[in-house]
Amino acid sequence: MMNLPAGGVLTTSFTCSNGLPKPSYTGYTCGNNVTDNGSTHTKDKMNTPIDKIVDVRGTGIAIAYESDAKKIRPEDFAVFTVNYSCPWTLACDFHIPQNMPPCPEGGCTCMWGWIHSPNAGGQPEMYTMAYA
Repeated sequence: MMNLPAGGVLTTSFTCSNGLPKPSYTGYTCGNNVTDNGSTHTKDKMNTPIDKIVDVRGTGIAIAYESDAKKIRPEDFAVFTVNYSCPWTLACDFHIPQNMPPCPEGGCTCMWGWIHSPNAGGQPEMYTMAYA
């Protein structure tokens, strides 16, 4: 279970490679390898300052007020927070609204999602990660 701090900030990490340096790395987290001068998901080059990136479109977190994954349908999810520079940095902040309704007994199901930028030059891709 993960507690979302209503009115607070959830900081979470995203990486495609366990070989990337952890807390101090500030460049894109999904390069082909640590010395990669490009990335596998964007035209922006690794180590481009966050205020200079042009191809990263961001990610969002959605919630479904149901704990049984077998009962959940895509339309049950509501996006409640986004980070437009994620996943460019290893640590991404998501601001949680103050007025989030509490989850029912047993909890809720959340998902993190990212749709690949159409400008990235790669294949159309979607990423979704569910958690309770």
